[in-house]
Amino acid sequence: QEVLWENLNTSREDWRGKQVKGTLVVLAACLLWTVLLYLPYSHYVASFSYANGDEPGVVSDGIFCALVVGSQIGIFVASSVSAQQCGFYYESDVQEMYTLFFNFALILNLVMDIALQAYLSYIQMVAVGAHTASGRLLGEMSSFQSIFESYPMQKSLGKLLFKYCWPCTFFVPFLAEPLVAQFLPQHIGKLLVSRYPQIRGLKAVKALELSEMEQGRYADVIFNVICVVCIPFIAPAYVHKTFLALLVSHIYLYCYDQVKVLRYVVKFDYSSPDVHYLGMQL
Repeated sequence: QEVLWENLNTSREDWRGKQVKGTLVVLAACLLWTVLLYLPYSHYVASFSYANGDEPGVVSDGIFCALVVGSQIGIFVASSVSAQQCGFYYESDVQEMYTLFFNFALILNLVMDIALQAYLSYIQMVAVGAHTASGRLLGEMSSFQSIFESYPMQKSLGKLLFKYCWPCTFFVPFLAEPLVAQFLPQHIGKLLVSRYPQIRGLKAVKALELSEMEQGRYADVIFNVICVVCIPFIAPAYVHKTFLALLVSHIYLYCYDQVKVLRYVVKFDYSSPDVHYLGMQL
């Protein structure tokens, strides 16, 4: 249903206050995740000296992947709830605001993560006496550009950003989506209908009903492209690997969405191309 009848009594002046409130909620979610979860992880990762081959292992990579996917799920929930609370008259406006909230929050989250990781890595590498490729001590450098372009910092930040992209952002969330969004609801609905005879008629139809197709995929794809664009400015050595990862993940995403549209969606409700135009602008 495109028209949100319950919001028709909301004035346009109230929209601004609710949008500001939603922005603060999303911003608070990013800050809480960074301070409570990512900061301890960054301290742990910064204890390794990348200059001497001492690097985090598989356990650290698994923790990082879980943190990134968990943060994206949390930001998805916060952005979705905040967009719905804005009081818009049309579902397309809600999807537009969700796209803005989601991308704003993930970009801010990525910037905070990289800045925090860069600072902690630099402090730790200076403490252990890390050298650049030319043999110069990292602590002897005073220029931000020379520090940022040094081999130890490039390796640390490059690996961090590439892991953030693949598989944490490009693949894992979309790999879990069919199970969480399609299979489990259908399976649970079938179990409920078969077990409880009082669930009949319209109740049984509701329990087995498929989901509606939304336009949130714009936000997912846009952020993936933003991550790829950041690679040449932070770690150019990972450009080809990141683009290859993006290609592989989006081929899978295209195939999954094709099956989802044909088999697991009950209806579409798109009355305007506003979300599409917003995606093109972003």
